[in-house]
Amino acid sequence: MTALGCSTTDLACARSKSVDEVLVAQSTANTKALVDDKWTTWALVERPTINGDLIKEEFSALVKKGIYNRDADIMWGAVKDEAGLLSHARPNDPDAVRNLFTKVGTDYYFLCPLRYLSRQMSKNKPTYNFRFNRGRDTPLDGGSYCSASTGRVCHSADIQPVFGSGATVPGFSQTGDDDDARLAHQVMDRFSNFAKTGNPNPQPSQYGVERTNADVGGLNWLFYGDNNPIVELNVQSSMSPNAENDICTWADAVFLYDFWTRIPGNLP
Repeated sequence: MTALGCSTTDLACARSKSVDEVLVAQSTANTKALVDDKWTTWALVERPTINGDLIKEEFSALVKKGIYNRDADIMWGAVKDEAGLLSHARPNDPDAVRNLFTKVGTDYYFLCPLRYLSRQMSKNKPTYNFRFNRGRDTPLDGGSYCSASTGRVCHSADIQPVFGSGATVPGFSQTGDDDDARLAHQVMDRFSNFAKTGNPNPQPSQYGVERTNADVGGLNWLFYGDNNPIVELNVQSSMSPNAENDICTWADAVFLYDFWTRIPGNLP
């Protein structure tokens, strides 16, 4: 609000600003936050605030109490190196150090919490989990550590496959025959089928282009169950039971998640 030139309680002032003014203020606020908190990156500055009104409680606590839309169909996931974009790397650190932080951050903040939440939510409705094992470069990745050429799939690398937007970002292209386009077709067909039916698997009696995609029809995407299945999205996708099971079991039992320990009465 200060970066917008408004007092902290003047919503009318904030709402009067243009989109460009808000974006500039956001960048200014991010820069100031990074001066104060050198341990983080810009991608972790903007986080939801539990205000008791719009967001009444921490999400895991709401799930535990069943206070969420239990009629909603659920499909969610992450990319395999999600924390790579969020890991703060000092100039002299070798990639091995950042690789370790990326692995730990991805499992602890993304994959393992999703496993815990999926176990709770799948009691009410089928829940489908995914992990991107292939991605596409975006301006966010900076073209270095998180570049697709390294084999890493960092935060934001799923944007182009999900929306088939390989030709919409300057400097990037996507043809109809390459593997990137093939993955994008598969992902869009899966996601659109889920949006229409609540199931990412096209059914024999169903109309639509999804049924004609061999990459989609050739794999039955299992909903979440006792063996924690997730689909590994790639040119040739596959199902993984109990992905990172040892790490997540240790986090569940020993290390514990901060959303458990910070909130009284939220331990499982």
